[in-house]
Amino acid sequence: MDYEEKIMSLNVSEALIQQAAAGDVDEPAFVETIRQSLPYQTPELQDS
Repeated sequence: MDYEEKIMSLNVSEALIQQAAAGDVDEPAFVETIRQSLPYQTPELQDS
């Protein structure tokens, strides 16, 4: 498998990007971003 086949992307809101730039990310919003972007990759997040 080459590098390009391993790339994953997240659908990150502009608000979350701004929070990250400021160094203060809302953890529940971050977890929800992961859950929505990678629903089949994160089964342990489905119950959180």
